[in-house]
Amino acid sequence: MGSKLPSLIEEKFRTIKKNSKQIFEFVAAVVTIVGWIIVAFSFGKDLLPGTDLKAFAQKVSDLRLGQNYSFIEKKLGIPTIIEDIKYQTSNNTDERGSVATYYADDYIVLTYFDNNHSLFGYVVISDSKYFNPRIPSTINSAKDGQQRLNNLPIKNLNPSNYSHKDWAPLLVHQYIFARSGSPDLEKYYIEIYDMLNDGYFGVAITDINRESKSMEDVFTNLGEITKPEESNSFYQHYKKYFDFVNFHISFSEEAKDVQKKIYEKTKINNEEMNSYFFFSKISKVDTNRFIENRLKNNYFITKQTILQLK
Repeated sequence: MGSKLPSLIEEKFRTIKKNSKQIFEFVAAVVTIVGWIIVAFSFGKDLLPGTDLKAFAQKVSDLRLGQNYSFIEKKLGIPTIIEDIKYQTSNNTDERGSVATYYADDYIVLTYFDNNHSLFGYVVISDSKYFNPRIPSTINSAKDGQQRLNNLPIKNLNPSNYSHKDWAPLLVHQYIFARSGSPDLEKYYIEIYDMLNDGYFGVAITDINRESKSMEDVFTNLGEITKPEESNSFYQHYKKYFDFVNFHISFSEEAKDVQKKIYEKTKINNEEMNSYFFFSKISKVDTNRFIENRLKNNYFITKQTILQLK
């Protein structure tokens, strides 16, 4: 009996040691698997479709008028190109600023700076389902927050003056611009809202960076009502919306009537917006003249410039 006891104890220890080794190997395997899962997630999430676009869209959503160039460069990164621009002040003096363009196949972001390197306006253009920045001066009535550029028909736009969130949108003026002409010109339909001190807020449907059959049909219909012919009664009656007289003289009630008739004739109200822009009204830049000049010949950026950026 005495000789068997050490053997039994020794056998018991061998069993415990064997089981401990198995438990240790199991725990080590689990830790290894979990580790690989964490690594795979950390690297794999960056490979998911649209991850980088969504991250950049969030940064664009955070743009605010008045921010300086250095701050925005830290936020958005080095622009694709930066160019000098000319603008006039509210005192009719000529000054120089700059426009920093961020370009990718999925988006175009234009940021405009005055001679003090302060942001006085920006334009966002995109058709990507992954690039869906929040649209300033809008409210998403379905849930808290702002509307987003992604998949939003222009008829569903809900502009709101942030200074009066609890009131109906306080829109002093609404302006309608539309152009559809020869194939070498950009085509667009624009609605601009005067948000008082919040600035000029605009949304657009444009063929910049967009090719689709629905766009072709829409702009064919739009072209019919914007032809500057004596026999075109619609154009003759509403030509100030297509000839770019100073848009501060266009009043909201008439604009709403024009909007309704354009929607009926072109069905453009069902088309998804692919651009928005925002410009300050309290900077020293004469922004309504600046916007008008940028829309007379193209939609802020020319197709030729885009080809050069590609």
